[in-house]
Amino acid sequence: MSGSYQAAEGHFRLEEHPEHGGELPHYAALTTRLHHTASHTKYGESIVFWKDHVRARTTYTPSDSYDTGNIGHRSYTSARHPITLLAYAADPLVDLALAEVSDPARAAELTRQHAADGLDSSEHDIYVEAQIHGGLS
Repeated sequence: MSGSYQAAEGHFRLEEHPEHGGELPHYAALTTRLHHTASHTKYGESIVFWKDHVRARTTYTPSDSYDTGNIGHRSYTSARHPITLLAYAADPLVDLALAEVSDPARAAELTRQHAADGLDSSEHDIYVEAQIHGGLS
């Protein structure tokens, strides 16, 4: 690991630096509108539609940001640069998201297929993690 990576990792560990507690983001699971129940249960059951000013200060990781691989904090990005999410997020979620914007019939078919395969439940970690920086009030 590079020195700058280790320094950044240490900065964000609350147990090591409690004075930075206010800097931690709010976390959410980003799924598709047809697949909203597939996020992890730790995120609750609420569905939120963000305003543009909140979306502008949100970063994303292809899955849990605590993961050290390509699905975690090493692959964070913003909504302006979604290629990382398309490359590393769970294939069923990416397929469904792309179908929603390009082929509604295919999206409906994938939704039925995911339900039959059990992928539409919170037992599967099929989500993109969102880190919302700043307040929400």
